[in-house]
Amino acid sequence: MRKVERLLSHSAKVLELKTISELKGENLKLKLSLYNILNDYEALKKVMEVKAKQREESIKESFVKELLPLLEDIDRLLNHLSSLDLPENLKESVGVIYRKMEHTLRNLRIEKISPSVGEDFDPEKHEALTAVSSELPKGKIAVVFEVGWKFGDKLIKPARVGVSI
Repeated sequence: MRKVERLLSHSAKVLELKTISELKGENLKLKLSLYNILNDYEALKKVMEVKAKQREESIKESFVKELLPLLEDIDRLLNHLSSLDLPENLKESVGVIYRKMEHTLRNLRIEKISPSVGEDFDPEKHEALTAVSSELPKGKIAVVFEVGWKFGDKLIKPARVGVSI
């Protein structure tokens, strides 16, 4: 009877050892699976952060594109007001509004492209509307029709110019 008990006890220990070994293997597989899931999570998190940043930039750009015509209208109004006989405080008030809007745009990384007459024409930021006969060398800006705008490094609206021929 003792031999049977010892044999059963030995068999149980072998089964127990096998079970522990199997459990260690399963544990290792689960740890690897968890590690892979965590890596996938981190990768997805980074992708989502990039997409959120791109969406934010896209929304800002859309907003700015809607706002720029208003700013340009105020600029034209300021130029026109300077030639009219109106109270100076009215002219100054419009100027203050314009400068505040420009300041806000700068904070949003929106920059005005204000080319000067005589500056080299740059197709990356200027749009040539016409060729102009002038005393300036060929390829220089002869007249500025409208300023341009860029958002960070991205051109939103090119400055519209006439180029000397």
